[in-house]
Amino acid sequence: MHVDHLTLASLRDQLDGLLGARIQRVVLPDERSVGLELYAGERRQLLISADRHRPRMLLVPEKPRRGVETAPPLLLLLRKWVRGSRLIDVTQPPWERILTLHFDGEVGRCQIVAELIGRYSNVILVGPDNTVLEAVTHVGPDINRYRVTLPAHPYQPPPQPPGRQPPIAVTPHEWTEILSTVDAGRPLHRVLTSHLFGVSPTAAREVAARVAGDPEAGWEEAAPDQIARALGQLFSPLNDGTWDPHVALNEEGDVIAFAPYELRQFEHTRVVPDISEAMWLFFQDQLTVDAYATVRQRVRELIRQAHSDTARPLAAVRTHRVDHEDVE
Repeated sequence: MHVDHLTLASLRDQLDGLLGARIQRVVLPDERSVGLELYAGERRQLLISADRHRPRMLLVPEKPRRGVETAPPLLLLLRKWVRGSRLIDVTQPPWERILTLHFDGEVGRCQIVAELIGRYSNVILVGPDNTVLEAVTHVGPDINRYRVTLPAHPYQPPPQPPGRQPPIAVTPHEWTEILSTVDAGRPLHRVLTSHLFGVSPTAAREVAARVAGDPEAGWEEAAPDQIARALGQLFSPLNDGTWDPHVALNEEGDVIAFAPYELRQFEHTRVVPDISEAMWLFFQDQLTVDAYATVRQRVRELIRQAHSDTARPLAAVRTHRVDHEDVE
């Protein structure tokens, strides 16, 4: 399941209702996540996770618990720059899986950039001069010499892949030309993800389901004008804000997918109030499994270390122990 451009655009519109909120609390639930408590007449909890397998950002119904035992530099800087500040804007680069939270506080203005791009996901605190203050993951020149993400370095957004077009800019005539170059039998959803910005596999399969009745349909089963029309339907809320969040269910009633639009590629679906609730229903198993797991792991490490520290002196004592017979 994918937290894609449309998902974050829907979340951006939801967070617009919290502009002006004061940041009451900042925690790190784990080493790759940031939790913010926002107050705007009521308390709301925002979770940002750069988990490489399930990156996400959503308003959650439960207060994120502190999971990191000692305060790392990121938490100290978040407390300095973000805690006590106000959320003044939420922005999203065109076609990207990135949301930027803008804050204004006593120290100055800063940003939290949530890059939710799979295994390259990151949460980056950026200062008023566009300099990286700290990040969940440090990326040095030995890893990526073109885009360094380290404190005291300028923040650079991820580059967009070449050879792709905006999904709402391709005309039916252009789709005819594109499809003429595609190998026979290739699934339509793969054609869409390889030629368009901002189209995740979930969105691409939804287009295929709407134009051909099958999310795995080949491109030959779709007319160019139908492709353009289906893409226009999915991306129209970017202009008018008419989001329609849904979750998909399996036969047992478990949530298996979510999207900010009706999921016609699944047999069983349910409408939900907002995209945060849709994501929460999908991720809640991962989000609520053992909230104290990180702290418990730290305690285990302390116990193991204490055992290791006492094992050697104990062994030395035992080697010098005099047998009872010798004492007699």
